[in-house]
Amino acid sequence: MAVETGTATDGLDFYNKLISFLTTNAELVGLGQNWSVVWQAPVGAENETDVVVRGPGLAGGDAVYVAMRYTANVAQDAYYISIRGATGFLPDSEEFDEHVNVTPSSVRMFVDSGTHSYWFTANGRRFMAVAKISTTFEAMYAGLFLPYATPLSYPYPMFIGGSAGPTDTDGPINWRTINDNHSHFVEPHYNSGVAFVDTGAWMLNPAGSWLRVAARGSIAPVGIDPITSGGTYFPPEGSDTSNYGLPGRFVLQNTMDALGGDRILWPCTLLQYGDVSQTYGILDGAYRCQGYMNAAENLITYNTVDHLVVPNVYRSDLRDYWAMAME
Repeated sequence: MAVETGTATDGLDFYNKLISFLTTNAELVGLGQNWSVVWQAPVGAENETDVVVRGPGLAGGDAVYVAMRYTANVAQDAYYISIRGATGFLPDSEEFDEHVNVTPSSVRMFVDSGTHSYWFTANGRRFMAVAKISTTFEAMYAGLFLPYATPLSYPYPMFIGGSAGPTDTDGPINWRTINDNHSHFVEPHYNSGVAFVDTGAWMLNPAGSWLRVAARGSIAPVGIDPITSGGTYFPPEGSDTSNYGLPGRFVLQNTMDALGGDRILWPCTLLQYGDVSQTYGILDGAYRCQGYMNAAENLITYNTVDHLVVPNVYRSDLRDYWAMAME
């Protein structure tokens, strides 16, 4: 696995640095896990920054496809990277969303027109990126997750997540937006009501269908939770009722250091509920962590690996932190 940290001069520089990291990082190349650009938009296309990158897996036998686009909307002060998963690419396509079995809608990670710091981490199966803009953090996850299944029964367990869903009049406009729909992939928001705003995360199920992923009281086929728990959960009398039905968030806000001062990392678990109940797997290298006596950019060391503590966009509540494995 590989890591890079640094400073981007603007959003486009961040985007180009991410692609360069995936394709040329010495550690990825040395392990045979570097990604390759297998398609890019032709000259004269609507958006010439469109690309499809392919990851080789951990042993060089996979083909993990992620489509990306950089957008700069100067009028709205909106700069972001749109991300879609795919199961293949079409050489003659002109748009990043015209490939094989792409995610039904994009997820976005906001960047900025000015300088901001970043953290990248990748292996041949997936990559993650975090950007710090002022005191706000943006993030993405793209590629395969770790399934509770064999490769034969679940050959392409893909997860695509960002900080928001696609462009929408009711959705986040830029990194300054403060609302529920501006939330990292570890706790994506989805509202299927009148003011429709799509989710900021999708996963591909074993049948090859894309399913919305959401949390925080949203309605979607798949939930993501740090605590695997079924049934209805009732918080103790007098506690924060916004945790109703969300045991993971309730546990997160009430967790302190373990004996000896150790901190706890919880896997981000993908759970389907409703008519069909099953646990698909966990994200690779992304964990929820306690907020008690914690802060952005802290490092939590587990099994000799440092994990970067990241707040969920602008939030600083005890239950709104996660950690990215820096490997």
